[in-house]
Order: sequence, then structure tokens, then C-alpha cells
Amino acid sequence: MTFSWKRFWCPRTGTINLSDDGYLYNPESEYGHIINKHVVPFDKIAGIPCLILLGEPGIGKTEALRNVINSEETPTLRIDLRSYGTEARLIQNVFENPLFEACLKGEHILHLFLDSLDECLLRIDYVAVLLAEEIKKYRTNPNLKNLFLRIACRTADWPSLLERELMEIWGNNNILIMELAPLRRMDVYSAAVELGIDADRFIDEIRAKEVTPLAIKPITLKFLFNLYIRHGNFPSTQKELYLQGCELLCEETNESRIVSRNIGDLSAKDRLKVASRIAALMVFSNKYAVWRGINFGDVPEEDITLRDISGEHPRQRDVSLIIPESEIDETLSTGLFSSRGLNRFGWAHQTYAEFLAALYITQNELSPVQIMSIIEHPLDSERKIIPQLQEVSAWMATMNIEVFRHIIKCDPQVLLRSDVASVDVEDRKSLVNGLMELYSAERIKDWDFDEYFYKLYNPFLDKQIKPYVSDKQHSYVARRAAIRIARACKLGVLQDDLLEVALNKDEEYQVRVQAAYALCELADEQTKRKMLPLAKSESGEDADDELKGASLRTLWPQYLSGEELFSLLTIPNRRNFTGLYRMFLNYEIVDKLQVRDLPAALRWVLKHADNYHFDHQIDDLIYGIMNKAGGYLGEPLVLKAFTDVIRVRLVHHDTFNYITDLILDKNTRRAILSSLMYTTCEYEEVFNASVFYCFIKSEDLSWMIEHLQRESVPKFKHKWAVLIKYTFNDSNPEDVELVYSAIQNNEMLAEQCGQFFISIPIDSEQARELKDSYMRRVKWLEPRKEYPPIHPSIDERIGLRLNEFEAGDLDAWWRLNWDLGIKEENRRVEEFEPNIKSLPNWSKVSICDEERMLSAARKYLVEKNIDATDWFGTNTLHRPAMAGYRALRMVYEQDFRFLLSLTSPHWENWSPVILTQWVSSEREEELIRNQLVKLAYNNTPDRVISHLLQLIDKENELHSNVFIIKSMKECWDARLGEVVLNKLKNQGLMPESMKCLLDELLKNQVDGAEEYAKSLIAHQFLGDEDFRKKAMIAAVVLLNNSGRVGWETIWPLKEAYPDFVQDIVFSFSSGFEGSKLFQDLPETALADFYIWLVQRFPHKEDPNHDDEEMAHFVGPREEVADLRDGILRYLTNKGTLESCNQIDRLISELPELPWLKWTLIEAQGVTRRNTWSPLLPIEIIQLIGNRNSRLVQSEEQLLEVLVESLNRLEQKLHGITPEVMWLWNEIDRRKYRPRTENEFSDYVKQHLVEDLQGRGIIVNREVEIRRSAGSLPGERTDIHVNAVLSGGVRESLEIITVIIEVKGNWHRELFQAMETQLVNRYLKEGKCKNGLYLTGWFASSSWDATDNRNSAIPSCGLEDAKVILKDQAAILSKQGVNVRSFVMDLSL
Repeated sequence: MTFSWKRFWCPRTGTINLSDDGYLYNPESEYGHIINKHVVPFDKIAGIPCLILLGEPGIGKTEALRNVINSEETPTLRIDLRSYGTEARLIQNVFENPLFEACLKGEHILHLFLDSLDECLLRIDYVAVLLAEEIKKYRTNPNLKNLFLRIACRTADWPSLLERELMEIWGNNNILIMELAPLRRMDVYSAAVELGIDADRFIDEIRAKEVTPLAIKPITLKFLFNLYIRHGNFPSTQKELYLQGCELLCEETNESRIVSRNIGDLSAKDRLKVASRIAALMVFSNKYAVWRGINFGDVPEEDITLRDISGEHPRQRDVSLIIPESEIDETLSTGLFSSRGLNRFGWAHQTYAEFLAALYITQNELSPVQIMSIIEHPLDSERKIIPQLQEVSAWMATMNIEVFRHIIKCDPQVLLRSDVASVDVEDRKSLVNGLMELYSAERIKDWDFDEYFYKLYNPFLDKQIKPYVSDKQHSYVARRAAIRIARACKLGVLQDDLLEVALNKDEEYQVRVQAAYALCELADEQTKRKMLPLAKSESGEDADDELKGASLRTLWPQYLSGEELFSLLTIPNRRNFTGLYRMFLNYEIVDKLQVRDLPAALRWVLKHADNYHFDHQIDDLIYGIMNKAGGYLGEPLVLKAFTDVIRVRLVHHDTFNYITDLILDKNTRRAILSSLMYTTCEYEEVFNASVFYCFIKSEDLSWMIEHLQRESVPKFKHKWAVLIKYTFNDSNPEDVELVYSAIQNNEMLAEQCGQFFISIPIDSEQARELKDSYMRRVKWLEPRKEYPPIHPSIDERIGLRLNEFEAGDLDAWWRLNWDLGIKEENRRVEEFEPNIKSLPNWSKVSICDEERMLSAARKYLVEKNIDATDWFGTNTLHRPAMAGYRALRMVYEQDFRFLLSLTSPHWENWSPVILTQWVSSEREEELIRNQLVKLAYNNTPDRVISHLLQLIDKENELHSNVFIIKSMKECWDARLGEVVLNKLKNQGLMPESMKCLLDELLKNQVDGAEEYAKSLIAHQFLGDEDFRKKAMIAAVVLLNNSGRVGWETIWPLKEAYPDFVQDIVFSFSSGFEGSKLFQDLPETALADFYIWLVQRFPHKEDPNHDDEEMAHFVGPREEVADLRDGILRYLTNKGTLESCNQIDRLISELPELPWLKWTLIEAQGVTRRNTWSPLLPIEIIQLIGNRNSRLVQSEEQLLEVLVESLNRLEQKLHGITPEVMWLWNEIDRRKYRPRTENEFSDYVKQHLVEDLQGRGIIVNREVEIRRSAGSLPGERTDIHVNAVLSGGVRESLEIITVIIEVKGNWHRELFQAMETQLVNRYLKEGKCKNGLYLTGWFASSSWDATDNRNSAIPSCGLEDAKVILKDQAAILSKQGVNVRSFVMDLSL
């Protein structure tokens, strides 16, 4: 199959956007150049001298390259390297080729294509060296610029050596390494059409099966085509499709490679196994790319190495889990991978990685418990899935039904991404129940993942969700979700219930809206007709017009006539809301309008036409109606209604830009004009040249005259005559002839236009006025006169000024600056530009003169004395000083060492120049000026400080502000800080000046600045108005620069001085950017601040701009609201456990804000993402090697591992060879006594050591198990189990602990000790919050009757004791404490 696709290329390190439903976002679409800015067609890069064209197998590189070669118009030499087996033949056919030789002689341009470098019969590393050496021979040849080299190769096989050599030959700017991009949606569609397939259905099938990652690569697209052609659809399961597709990408499909047996050592299935391992290690260790080069310590943190993948590691004891790096290398060469830069490879599509990672876990038969330990977030109390692993979790659920069932319990939303259709009905029902429970509890959002609701269909779905649709007792979230599910799954059986909800005025509005949306798609004819009250707004409030929009979409045009429709249309209620009604107005009416509907539509337009502008909410509809009606002006009723609209719009001076195409069409335009001419309105109201010009074109003049000649009614004859007069151009000879001829036999026209043909005496006043008018017009149309050439020319002046300077005239330097600044086109001079090379005439400076100028600049800086007395601190333009700054700047860039050689007197001379030089806000200019200030300050600090203080005073006096302080950015030291702080403490500074200085002092952490600022906020001064202003400034500047200090100073004042703190908030929020203060404050303080702001500035009092069409002024109250809401956004996005705790506190303390619960859900999601600690690759491999192994990343997980271990112990005690007897002492024949609690505790401890340490159960931590010494002799019944991250510094989560409290069932406080000892003692006093209450339940008919422990056993029995202790543990598990009970059967 060969298709006529246009292919695109992307730089190897660029990004490819696949946001078009998984396809390549079309780079040639309206916004493609923005969304896919790195992706370009070949013609955009054709001018690059050296192109490396890469592509993974199956991407279509060969065909794309063939199309490129065929499109070349210049001489082209294509060499297919796959057929070359000797060096001599390659050199002969390339470098000794006549085309190549002629190119290097300068005879023509040559495009040299070296195709299939990876398939050359010579070793690729040898070919790379050979090509590099041969091309290097010509690097000094000036005609090398005529050679355009293109080398095509597989991504994984591209030799880095050749890349480095080519970079050296052509330079980094003349070489591009590009990869072939995937296919666009339109490519897949057009290919389906070429094959005779129903393209729309094929695209829909791809979307339904979620196999777009396979469709965007030619090789797997052909696979999908073959399946579809053969079966008419795709296999029923995603797994089968992806398995076959990925295996195909691992297959060698290149015919020449197959023929030459260059197909590698592994089969496709073997490569798929290796790829699956790579996928699992990358996904679960959160790696972005595979590093294929040598590890010199420069491997990016986000990369995984070949050694990591191979499994070679000191902790790896099972050699069967180690694979050769050669197998990894070969797998990286398959179509599953693409380049991420030199020596880096990533997945060609992330879906391949997620599918194969799940396949690897499943095929290695990890237990559900192991799998869940990988994908559940260890710190999440609800055990939700780690966000980064949701996709791979969905794949694993598809492949393992036990995982599917586990996820239903903890995070069912994730399963919506899985292949739900592949599981049985009962599991689908369970999924629906799990989701609805969470919706009812409002623990998940009903709008998340709703695009996957269609997967939930099962035969019992309508019965499952009907109660939620109809019953108001359920939460509105659950009801909306149920309705969305019904809509997605096409449950028409629920239409009556939905209609009842939609029409019920007492229902919650958004629930009604969802019901109406659903009815748009599910209602039958009878039900649709019943929705008319919604269209008529007769069923309660419809604030957003969504009920009306849904009903009109349902009813039009089948059940509503045009007359009825337009009688119902109103201006939308909310101007800034775009919903279903607005979409209906703009996009669904015009296309369905019939000719019979147009008069009613135009009458509706007329109702809204009598304003200066059409309302923007309906203008798209109006413009559409007008343009559609313009095509049917042959219909009398349409023409009349259309003309009525035009007539009203003419009164409002409409420009009619929205019907430009109609006006440009002469027949349509003339029909409109003719209709307007015969209007019944008084012509004076219409025939006004200033409003009628849109419909008058010069080409219509003869047509108008014809109408006039035929017209017999005087009134209409007059109109035509007036119109002809307005249209007549007396400068156009054709118009003159037409009109002159017409007035000979038409009195009405002669009356209007005769004046143009009356003879005027040549020497009359009127003739002179006409002549003057004509001359003014001619002069206006003449091109502007150019200024005469500058003499001497700028080129000559440059030489003259340099000669003068070199002859000893230092002032020639500033005159040279003046000459370079002259703009020849208008004689204006650019005086303020600080960079001499940016002056208008710098391009005229030769290289030789530039050297002379640099020498002159040095001399000027050394010898010119600048007396600043007369101009410093004034607005005087002192050109010698400004020229001196340009000299400094030029030397700074071209001879910095010379500046370092200048002495203090030189810097004293130039410091006033540097400080007063104006520079633009460009970062580079500010940086250079600041560096020059620094040099001056370092060499003459006293002089600079003196000038600085003078300028501070001057700016404070003139501008009530201080700007010069910002130029000292690089100079801050103790000395400068002390001077400025003392200046600040003196009286006389204006408020803004004070603010600027204090801001810089705090920003540069000057000693004493914080204390001074705090002293200004002392409460004893806040009663004085002047002090209060200073305190306000100090408070705001402190908050901006020293957030925590400012907070601790200001916050305590909120009770005694609430208005003062409120004023601070107003001032602080003005221009507030946010993040620094938020970063400085702990979550608790941010929550306190938010609560205070909500109470002082409630949401309900926020300014409302919903009805404003344009941008609006943001006032102080709105700025405070932005600050308030910014705190909540910051807490939400901070992603810490404490931020979630504080949002939870906000929910408790601000019950008037019920929507905060959704903020908490969002924050918890961010926290799960931010706090995930990915596994190490070796930990994943170890987990694969042992079905009993576990991951432990939290105390809860350690607790579960301990319970599992105790279960194994219990099984061992009662196994084939029972070991329980070792926990009993034989007193006499057939008489036994249980061992003591301490002995039982020791036995358990020893088991845990052997089970967890000896067998390596916990793969990611080292386990430490110890007994604690009791406070009393013999009291040591608890066991401490620590799981420690191996290596590295022990941080908060690197040591996790569980305490096991051991009791025998005879213990007198058996049912009290869980609380009194384990919870209130061990878990309360220590950092550990997780405990296990282990009870050994001894029972035997051979228990020695004289043992008083026997009589102390509770009468409830083993099973009841389990229930009692389990319930007790659940009750005690609160406020961060987690307790589990385990009652072990030790019966003999």
C-alpha cells in the first residue's frame, strides 16, 4: 500500500503534539504553527546544507524520502547505501561521481541523498568514519556551500561519531537532525478512502477501540486496514490489538534487511519481551528515556541506563533475571522507540510503554497484592492509584480481573480507561456500583472521565442508575453522573424519567440541564414534542438558557416551523456564558433554514436591527441569516424582508462588512439597490451619500442611467438622478461621456448633473477656485520630495571624524556619535541610544573603521575630562557625556580587560555619566549598565555614593519616587546598605521614594533593614496618621520581600487594628504576583489568612462582571479577591499532606463554602502526584523474581506485610508437619502448658527475621526486627519492626515502623490492652502511628488443668474474639493512628 501523504519532520529534540485525538495535530491548520511549532514539511528545511533524516522502523521513512527526492528541481544524486559492500565502490559512486565533482567546482548545486545508512553492507561505524573522512577533504573548498547533504538512517542506528564530524565540518547552525513525524487524522482518513473503506466508520472504530497510537504509524495502520478489510471491524479486545500491533513493530519488515539477513539475533516475540521489561522499568521508575551511551556520570536523572535494564546490580542474586545489553540494544532499534537526542531513546508513543509495562507485570504473574503495592499510593488513606500510573493500571486491570476488582474498591474511576467491555457483566455492574457510591459520597467529580462513560453499558445498567435519576434523596453529583451515564450508554428506556426531571421546576437546575442534554439524544418523537415548555421558558427559571438550548436543539426543525422558532429566540441571559443555547444560535440554525423560513428569520433580524450595533450575542446568527437570504433575493417575500433590514441599518450608518460577498456580486447588489429605490419611505431619510455608499459602485453607473431612462414615476426618477449624481466621477472620461449623453434627453438628470457641464469664464473667481482645488489634489497625490543627500556623506564623515580624533580633537568622538545617529530619510538624530552599534548608520562602518573606533573609545575614556558640574542632576542633554557612555559600552563588549585597567580617577570621571545614562528596559542593556555601575563602585565607592545620594534627592523632589536605586543592583555591600538605610531614616522622603529604598534594602538583605521596617509598624505609632502611612508602606514591602517576618509582624495586629490590617491587604494586593509570600508562609498560616480574608471579603460580595462584554478595570476589591483565591490555588497546587489537612480545616471552618470539598479532592490528587516515590529499576526486577516479595513505602504497607507473614506462620504451625507443638511445654505425658507471652513473642520475632529478612520479602527496604526491653523485669512483649531505605540519608519517610503488641489469650486485660498499652502508650508516645495487636489463642483438651492461665481464657471463643478485636481496632484507628488485630490459632 502506497498513499499520497504529505509528511512532516521534527527536530530530534523537539516536541510533537498529538492533541488531535491522538493524531499529529495538523501543522498546516490555522493554529498548527503554534500548537506544533517544531513540526515542519520538508520544504521548510530544504535550505539547510546538512540534514540527517531519521525515523524508527515502520514510520514510512523510505516512502517519505522518495517523495522528497522526486520533488527536487536541482541536480540530485541518490545513493542507496544498502547495496554497497566495498569502500572503493562507495567512494567511486559518490565522491568521484561527475555530478559531485562538478558541484565542488562550482558548476551547479547538488542535493546528495545517502539513503539507508543503517542497511549498508559495510559496518555502520566503518561507513561513518569513511564518509566523515572523505567529506572533510573538502571543508576548505569554497564551493562546499553548493553541496546539500541528506543522510537517511534508522533512529537507533544513527552513529554519534558521524554526527560530531558533520557538526565540525558544517557548524551547528548548518546541520539539522530531524525525525519523521507520525500521521495526521486526514492522512488516515484519505488512505481509508483510497482503499474504498468507509472512512468515517473506520475513524470511529479507531477511536472506540482507542488504538490511535497504532493508526499514526504506517506499518501498524496497514495492519489495522488489513484487519478491518478482512473482518469489517477490529478484534473485540484492546489487548489483542495492541499485542499484535506491538509485535508487528518488533518485526523486521524491511525487505532488503530480510534478504541480506540483517534482521538481528532475536525473534519479534523475544524483542517484545525485552521491550516489555524496558517499559515496566521505565514506567514504574518514572523514567523518560533510555541512555544508550557510556555513563560518564552525565546521565540525566530522568534516564534509565542499559545496565539498569539488564538487571546487573549488587542486590541482584538471581542471574536468571539478568539479560544481555545486546538484546536491549537490538530492541531499541524497533519501531516501538524514537530518538530523544544523542544517545537517548524514548517510546514512539507512551501508550506502547503503558501497555507493555502492564503486559510484563501480568506475564510474570505477580499476585494482585504485589501489583496493588506498586500502583496504590502508600500515603493515601483511600489507597487511590498513583496518578502517574493510572493508564498502566487500567491496562493491568484489563489483563487481570483480580486487579480490576481490587481497583473497583479503591479507585474505580481509573477503570474507565480500561477495556471495560472485556470483563463480564457482574464486574461491570460492580464497577457502576463502585462509581455511584463515590458520586453519592461526593468523593469524585461527575465530570471527570465522563468521556469514557459509554464503556459502562451492561444489560442491567438502567435498573442500576434509574433510582439516582429519579430520586431527589441522592446527591446532585450522583444524579448528574447517572444522567451522563444514561446519555453515554444510549439508555432511551429512561427518557420518561429524564423528561420528568427536566420539566420539574423544583428540581436542582444543573440536574435538569443534564436531563435535557440527555433527551437531545435519547428522546423519541413523542417525548421530544413534550419538551416544548422548556423552549417557551414555561418550566421555571433557566438562568443559563441551557434548558431552552437543549429543547430547541431537539425540536428544530422537525417539530418547529421557522415562524415558531424565531418567536422563541431571545437574547441570552448571560453575556459571558457560552453554552448550548449560544451554540444553537450560532451554529445550528442557519444551515437548517429553508427558503420558506427566511422571511420569518429576517423579520426577527429586523426586531434587533434598530441599534447602532447588533448585539454581539446574536450577531453571528444575524450575519448568517443575512448572507443566506442574500442568495434568495429572487423570492419577493425574502427580498422585501431583506430590504427592510437594510433600510433600518442605513439609518445607523452600517458598513455592512458582514455581507461583503453579497455586495461584491453586481447582480445581488443591484437587486438590493433597486429594492431600496422603490421603498415607501421618504427618500431624504435614505438617500444620504454618507450612508448609501456601500451599495454604489462606479461600474453601476450605466445600469443606473438605464433605470432612469425607463422610469416614468417622477418620485423614483428623482431618486435615480440623485443616486447618479453621487456616483458620477467627473475625473473619469467614461463617466463624463455617459452622463453628458444622458442629460441631453433627461431633464431630471440635467437638473442634478447639469452643473458639471456649464461653461465657466476662465478668468472668473469660480474658475480660480476650481483650479486651486485641482492643484491641491495634484500636489497631495504627488510623491513626497526626498531630502537632498547629506554632504559630506555619512561614509565620508566617519573617516573625517576619526581623522580629526586621531589628530588630537577628542570632541570629534561625540560628533562621530552624532553623525552615526542621523536618520537620512528625515534628518532626525537618535541621541538616546546607548549602544553605538544600534545607531542608524552603524552599517556604514567598515571593519577597519570599527577597529579605529574601538581605539578611539579607549583614548576618549582615558583622556576626556567630563565636568559634571553644569549638567549632573539636571535635564541637560550633554552629548560628550552620552558619547562617553557609548565608549564605555563598546569597550565593555569588545575589550573588557581594558576597563579593568582603568584607575580610580578615570572611574570618578565617568561615574556621573554611568549613573545618569538612560537605558531601555531591554534586559541586556540593563545588565550592561548595572555592570558598569558595579565597576565604578568598586573603584570609587565614595564618588558613586555621593552621586547616588544627589540623584535620590533630585528624583524624590521631581518625581516623588526613586528610580536610580535599581541601577545599584550589583553593588550592594555593607557600606552601601548602611548609607541607604541612613538616608531612609532621615525625614523628607516622599512615600513612594521611601517604598523604593526600603524595597531594595530588604531585597538585598541589608542588616538592620528588617528591624527598621518592623519598628515603623510598632503599635504605639499606629494612631498617628503620618506614622500610619509609613507603617503601611513598611508592612507591604516586608510582605513582598520577607514574607514570614512581615506576616509575624502584621498578623498579631488583626484584632486590635483590623482596619489597618485591611488597608495593608488592599495595598499589598495591588499588583500582587503571589508566589513569594505564599512560599514563605507555612500551610497553617496560609489557611488562617484565607479564613480571615473570606470573613472580611466574602465571595458573595465580589465584583460581578458577568454581563460586561469588554475588558474591565480591576479595582482594589477585585484585587483582594484575586489574592484570597490565589491562596487557595496555591494550597491546592502545593501538593503536600499538610496543605490537604489545611484545606480540610477550611471546609470545617467555612461551611458557607460547600464547593471547598472539590478543592480538597483536587489538592489530594496533586498531592498523590507530587508525593509518589518511584521505584528503583532493581526493585522492580526483584519484585518480579519472587511472588511473595512486597513493596513497603508506608507504615500501612508494612503492617499489611506483617499480617501476611503472620498468616504464613499460622499456616506453618498447622501444616503437614505441624510446628504448633513448639509453642507448648509438655509437663507430663499428654499434659501441656502454653509457653509464656515472652517466649511466644520471641518465636514470632524469629519467624519475622527468617521470613522477611532471610527471604527478601521486602524488596525496597532493609528490615530491622527487635524486641524492646520492658520497664519491669521480664516485660518485653512488644516487637519493633523497622523498614529502612537502603543507602542514602534517612529522611522522614525513609524509616517506617510498626509496633507489634503480643498477648496470650489468658491475659487479664486482653480486651483492654489494645487501647491502654498499644494505642495510648506505644503509639501515642512515639512517632510510630501503626500497630498490630497480636493475640496467641491457645486451646487444647490436653492443657494442664493446674495451670491457672487455662481458667483465665475468655469464654467467647476464637472466632468471636477475632470479631471483637477487629471491631475494637477499627474504632481505635482514628486521628492518624492505624491499628490491626491478628488472633493466631495456637490450638494443639
